[in-house]
Amino acid sequence: MKKKTLFGLIMIFILIGSLLPSVNVHADTTWNLVWSDEFNGSRINTSNWAFDTGTGSGGWGNNELEYYTNRPENARIENGNLLIEARKEAYGGMGYTSARMKTKELRQFTYGRIEARMKLPKGQGIWPAFWMLGSNIDQVGWPKCGELDIMENVNNGSNIYGTIHWDKSGHQYYTGQSNTIDVTQYHVYSVEWNASSIKWFVDGVKYWEANITINDTEEFHRPFFILLNLAVGGQWPGSPDGTTQFPAKMYVDYVRVYQQGGTTPSTQAATPTFNLASGTYDSVQNVSISTATPGATIRYTIDGSEPNENSAQYTTPINVTSTKTIKAKAFKAGLASSLTAVATYTIRSGGGIGNLPSTTWYLFNQKVAGVNTISENMQTGKSSVSGWQPIKAISATQNVWTTPVTNGTYRNGNWNFTLWTNNPGGTSNVKVDLLKVNADGSGGVLLGSKIINVSATGGGNHPTIYSYNLNSVSLNNQRLMVKVTKTSGADAVMCYNTNDFSTRLVTP
Repeated sequence: MKKKTLFGLIMIFILIGSLLPSVNVHADTTWNLVWSDEFNGSRINTSNWAFDTGTGSGGWGNNELEYYTNRPENARIENGNLLIEARKEAYGGMGYTSARMKTKELRQFTYGRIEARMKLPKGQGIWPAFWMLGSNIDQVGWPKCGELDIMENVNNGSNIYGTIHWDKSGHQYYTGQSNTIDVTQYHVYSVEWNASSIKWFVDGVKYWEANITINDTEEFHRPFFILLNLAVGGQWPGSPDGTTQFPAKMYVDYVRVYQQGGTTPSTQAATPTFNLASGTYDSVQNVSISTATPGATIRYTIDGSEPNENSAQYTTPINVTSTKTIKAKAFKAGLASSLTAVATYTIRSGGGIGNLPSTTWYLFNQKVAGVNTISENMQTGKSSVSGWQPIKAISATQNVWTTPVTNGTYRNGNWNFTLWTNNPGGTSNVKVDLLKVNADGSGGVLLGSKIINVSATGGGNHPTIYSYNLNSVSLNNQRLMVKVTKTSGADAVMCYNTNDFSTRLVTP
């Protein structure tokens, strides 16, 4: 990217030796993927990329005319591409803005096949680049750090330039150019870099090569980081003119780094993992999901359905406030989708977390399997039977009802019972016990108990309304249970779900 009037200097073939390009020599196919950014997320991955901002020193050493920003107006993810956009606008004392991104202090590489699939803008004064700098630049400066330009294009040109810069008693460089291509279409630009040479390719066809075993080129045997930028103006391309179209946009489909001896990439995306194991927790949890496949997109569901490429995309931790089953799957172009990862989280009640849904639970005459023969389940709707039926005789035998097995909190609220006697001349004393029990009915914990006098007030059937205020109750795969038993007097009758009788648990 650093140029000193590229064509104003004599290319130093004599320093390099006989290095004329070999036409139609294809890239080595033995490289193994070690890192990539596929730009499939919703935002730029800051674990891979940082931004250079401002105007640098002397227009980044090239008299460039743009102000580099980290704004989404200048760099963003769009339709699975990194988009770097140069704009004509007044900003920071300059007349143009753009973006310059780097993997410095995040990702660095010594040797390998480094490539990007890109679509470039054209126009007078436009200078897109995909390049590398030595990671020791802050210690030794440029050009002693070394520079490797994988792809540069200027103005309306139809050739790609590949260049190395280094120090040998001052700045030296060696450059070559590709055959003519349409740079406004996607092409793969790459280098193959080993201990002996650097080779440049467009779409897998080599067009240039440099020997890095001679002429004090030790810079190219140390770690380098990657840069992507779209410059405006500078001493190589010159300034934009009236024909230059803005905004100018550079699209990057992916950046990939391969090395020989690296791990062979799988044909299937790696199954996502959760930062939190399935289980029961006492408070709200934030669940993170990751995959070992670089550049893969994670899709997830929380409704029990199988994730697909149209499911919600994971970008930030999922806030789990109640019982949830999360299913996640990783997707990446060119790979089979991953296996489905599944995790179930139960949040115990307490601290206001995981309240039972606000509703009214009515008592139905329905047996509950696994509890006992006299238990009946409370449901959330009234019976369709009209009139005074169904009814339940309250005798000396225990009459038991339970809620469904529940995880959550029943907040302070009322149990309301409508009891009456059809013996106007007598009374019924009825005991009501409120308990928390295990799913199978065992392990009862008494929450409250009261004797109710169901008395007659006149002819016919006479109801007695009973309310019991229940404090907050935490349930962990447990049930709430009510036991109603006659203690003395005549049998009573409970009307438990018809008409407007209020034998019910109201969940606030």
